[in-house]
Amino acid sequence: MSELMSAACDVLDAHGVRRCSVCVGLSGGLDSVVLLQAMTRLANSFELDVRAVHVNHGLQPVAADWARFCHDLCSNLGVPLTVEKVVVARDSGLGIEAAARAERYAVFARVKTQFLALAHHQDDQVETFLLQLLRGAGAKGLSAMPVERSIGDGGPRLLRPLLTLTRSELADFAAANGLEWIEDASNADLELDRNYLRHSVLPVIERRFPAYRSTLSRVSRNLAEAAELAEILGQQDLEQARVGEALLVDTLRSWPAARALNALRSLVSALDCAVPHRAVLTEALRQAFEARQDARVQVDFGESSLRRYRGALFVVKNVPVPLAWRAVWTGESQLALPSGLGQLRFRRSTGSGLSAAALRGNKVSIAFRSGGERMALADKRPHRELKKHYQEAGVAPWLRERTPLVYCGRELVFVPGLGAAAEFQARDDEESWEIEWAQA
Repeated sequence: MSELMSAACDVLDAHGVRRCSVCVGLSGGLDSVVLLQAMTRLANSFELDVRAVHVNHGLQPVAADWARFCHDLCSNLGVPLTVEKVVVARDSGLGIEAAARAERYAVFARVKTQFLALAHHQDDQVETFLLQLLRGAGAKGLSAMPVERSIGDGGPRLLRPLLTLTRSELADFAAANGLEWIEDASNADLELDRNYLRHSVLPVIERRFPAYRSTLSRVSRNLAEAAELAEILGQQDLEQARVGEALLVDTLRSWPAARALNALRSLVSALDCAVPHRAVLTEALRQAFEARQDARVQVDFGESSLRRYRGALFVVKNVPVPLAWRAVWTGESQLALPSGLGQLRFRRSTGSGLSAAALRGNKVSIAFRSGGERMALADKRPHRELKKHYQEAGVAPWLRERTPLVYCGRELVFVPGLGAAAEFQARDDEESWEIEWAQA
């Protein structure tokens, strides 16, 4: 058995890839053609249902030729092939390569298979490491590609059976087995950073440091371990410094800067938001620690922002609130709010919530705060500004802006987090409606 086949076998054994379905991501290039050949040869001994998927990005005039090549190759091997055509946005701000990758992985996440095999190898690993290094990435960004990981929620497991092998070893296997593949002309374009490293920089490094691939791969694996440990510490620190959904400022201030920064990074990550650069997080913490106690701290992170309120730091998703929005409730159990703000849920009840009789015959509508709203939360208590109620209840300023308000006619009758207006509260044994705000 060749070294390449032996390496692939080791990966399949190590990750329990046996008696299952494996789909090969097939571009038609050298790497993926070699991987498809290896997987078809191992199919019988590992009892694998091997198939392939080709993503047509439509970025080059020859894209249709690549799809036909993949079709013919799979037909000759008796491997079922799915061709997925995607549209790559050129104005996404990600750059063409990153936008194409995002579309490609979105396709991979939808493939109905247990494992999605990709042909990344050791040279890819090194090139990615150097690109990330030159972009100033931290330990997580410099971490080695894992041999196996998940792709999205409920998607297949991503598998990289050739990750320990070099590009030249794949080329040797292809030559020894008479394989044919497509040469992508864009791989020679030195305007692309990865190609510049591959053709102009790494050959120079190799002449002086011939073992650079294994050395840098080892560095990348070490950084992956460091990133994992930082993530574990971050989760532990979240538990220690967290109160509800926030981090206590005094606790963070008592820690070394690196530890406080890691905890904040963990909080952003827990919201599934993009984690800002270190400099942005550092400035956010500086403002949170140094601003006056009564100052409103808000640092924008893009899709989220850092807010300080009553001695705690919150990471809040940035959601635009359409102030002119209004909807009429006609008795449905759920009412959708504008995008990112969730929904209101209505449930029939008895003796709690809003009096059904008080609402009957009147127009019930939902709107957002515009200023000057007033209500009384208990009998024989004066109507007070909503702002005062919010302050007493400790409702954070950003929540006040996005909280949906329920009106009966022109009367404010219910505010999530505060409750029903006194005049509209259901009496004991009275038919009523309970309302819940399910935030996005």
